[in-house]
Amino acid sequence: TKEGGSGANRFDRTAEKEAQVEQPCILAINGKQYNMTAWAKAHPGGAKILERFHGKDATKAFHAAGHSTQAYEMLKEFEIKNNENSKIVIDSNNV
Repeated sequence: TKEGGSGANRFDRTAEKEAQVEQPCILAINGKQYNMTAWAKAHPGGAKILERFHGKDATKAFHAAGHSTQAYEMLKEFEIKNNENSKIVIDSNNV
């Protein structure tokens, strides 16, 4: 959806390169891993919440946040698929 008169898309898939977080932000939701690094600065809830879940299972927090259908659809774009080198060990005990 468009916000205000600026015409900026609230849900751009990536932040500008200079605005991206420096640390990787890889988390798990529903047993799948997602690389949210490029999206972290554009995330409406802020980068800090995504950084907090780096290397962790964020399933409960993601569902509890009341994300829109669009947010669930966007996850597909960030899923790490079939490349074990990109995956990290997710700590499901430290949520």
